[in-house]
Amino acid sequence: MPRHCSRTLCILASAACVALACSFFARDDERLRTDFRTEGFIYPDVFQAVVREAPDAGCRGLVACRASARAKVEKSLENAVTKRLLNHCIDAYVVKTGAKDRSAVKGIEGAHERLYEKLSGYAREGERVFEFYEKDHSAVIVCRVRRARLQSRLESLEIVPAPADKEKEEPR
Repeated sequence: MPRHCSRTLCILASAACVALACSFFARDDERLRTDFRTEGFIYPDVFQAVVREAPDAGCRGLVACRASARAKVEKSLENAVTKRLLNHCIDAYVVKTGAKDRSAVKGIEGAHERLYEKLSGYAREGERVFEFYEKDHSAVIVCRVRRARLQSRLESLEIVPAPADKEKEEPR
C-alpha cells in the first residue's frame, strides 16, 4: 500500500474515533439536561438531590398552596442536600466496613454532626438546575453539586464512629 494511502487511512480512522467520542459526550450531556428524577450520583463528578416539600395543610387556592410549598422548599434546601450527601457517605462507609446495614456499625450516628459540618460546604456550592410543581402543588427543586472527583472525595472522607457510652454497655 502506498505511503499516502496509509496516512489517509489513519486520518479517517482518527476522525471516526473523534465522531464516536462526540456522540458519547452528547448522550451524557442529554442525560444531564433531562434527568431530574434521579437521586444521588449521575456521574462521579455530579451529585443530584431532588428536594420536595408539600404545602401547608390549611392553604386554600392554587397560588397560596404553591407559595406555601415554595417557601418550605427554599427554607429546607441546603439542609436536605447536606443530609443526602451525608447519607451517601455513611452508606459508602457501611459498605466499606463490610457491615450489612447501618445498625451493624456501632456509633455511626455519633459521626453525623462532624460529617454534617464538612458536607454543608458542598451543599452551599450546589446549583439549582430545575424547579417545578407537582399535581398536589408540592414544590420541587433539583439541585446538583458538581466538583471534580466528587464521589471519590465523599467516599474517602474519614468517618469516626462515636465511642459507645460505657454506662449503656455495662449494666449496674
